Amino acid sequence: MPVSIPPSKDIPPARRQSTDVSLDEIENIRFVAPKRKPTGLRWVAGLLLVAGIGSVGYWQRAWLGAQTGRVVGGVRSAIAQVNPARSAGEATAESEPSSSEPSILNSADDSDQTGAGDVAPADQLLNHRRYDVADEATLVPLTPDSEIRLKPAAKAAVTRMLEKARAEGVQLDLVSGFRTLDDQNYLYFDLKAERGESAQTRAEVSAPPGYSEHHTGYAVDFIDKSRPSTHLEESFEDTEAFKWLEANAAFFNFEMSFQRDNEAQVGYEPWHWRYVGNQESLELFYK
Repeated sequence: MPVSIPPSKDIPPARRQSTDVSLDEIENIRFVAPKRKPTGLRWVAGLLLVAGIGSVGYWQRAWLGAQTGRVVGGVRSAIAQVNPARSAGEATAESEPSSSEPSILNSADDSDQTGAGDVAPADQLLNHRRYDVADEATLVPLTPDSEIRLKPAAKAAVTRMLEKARAEGVQLDLVSGFRTLDDQNYLYFDLKAERGESAQTRAEVSAPPGYSEHHTGYAVDFIDKSRPSTHLEESFEDTEAFKWLEANAAFFNFEMSFQRDNEAQVGYEPWHWRYVGNQESLELFYK
């Protein structure tokens, strides 16, 4: 049955088209809350709330981090008091990069490195070792009128050797001691060109400049004055002077530098001997 609803003065005239509403229409009416647009004040309040929550979270993280740092620091301090060596080792491990990881500071090829006592490739040339040239102020002449100069210890030993050998009827003498770079330059480069020898062939009898034991003032070349044809030749090994050296040189701290078993590397020089009777000479030739 239709229900008559009196007109309301709140309803605009344009919508007062009918005052007759059925019960079915009344039952189907749905009340929907009107949507309210957020005001400027509420929007600002929302932002402040979000910012406040974020600042609280940041403060909590900072506080927790500080507390954790205090705890870790306390533990490390306690370890350091109990075991200082372990603490120092852990600190070093933390400050240095792991050897298993690549490092810019350690990017060079390890194959270029040599251990203590090894002769680096850069200190060798044609199988000869590099030697510094001795300070000429530290050298003394073999005799007052001799041009052959040696280190004092080597000179004293050679003098005793010559005296003993001659006393036993052996005409042992020497023709070379200390050499400058200019001396070695002539013996290697000039004679090499004069004889048409290769660099390797020349190096078997004479070292390149800067690589000769003669630079040290501890090396000498012996001869047998009774056999001039054997001077600086392999045939020197057939002389009485060489035989005497083999039997007696070690008693004067002399040794042959380039023996026959070393021939494949440098060359056999039975006339070339070196003094190894003090710390300096020993380190020069063996270190």
